[in-house]
Amino acid sequence: LNAIGYAHDKGLVHRDVKPDNIMIGDFGEVYLLDWGIAIEQGSEGNPKLLVGTPAYMAPELLKNKPFSKEVDVYAFGIVLWELFSREVPWNAMDPRDIITTVSSGQRPEIPRYDCPDFIQELIATCWAHDASKRPTFKKIYRQLSEWTPPVSHIRDSVEGFGDCLEDLLKK
Repeated sequence: LNAIGYAHDKGLVHRDVKPDNIMIGDFGEVYLLDWGIAIEQGSEGNPKLLVGTPAYMAPELLKNKPFSKEVDVYAFGIVLWELFSREVPWNAMDPRDIITTVSSGQRPEIPRYDCPDFIQELIATCWAHDASKRPTFKKIYRQLSEWTPPVSHIRDSVEGFGDCLEDLLKK
């Protein structure tokens, strides 16, 4: 995240943030790969060439509208959604249908049960339809660095339900 914030400060937009382009190193460091379609913010691409992976693309990219670094924030929100839902976004949908769906403002349903409230809110703000309402990567990095995840991500439920650690701590 810090690297994307740095790239954004230098005026670069990745345009293809997705799990396939994220690698975790031996010591837990995270790398963002494949900068092949990165572009300088404000540069004009080929308006007839739609590049990227539709399931992770912001509405403005899908509609070939002017875009900025916020398209990477949108994609990060989709990546977070995928991590917590354990599903592939817009799975088995035709790319044209993804374009129509996302452009109309629809998003996948945010996981509720085993997704912390903080992450739910972060996902929703990252994929805001209005790009100006999306947070910067510096803000996301700061928020995630300061956040203390709960011992268990499973919410309290009816007695005896939850993960084993919760049950032990209740006794």
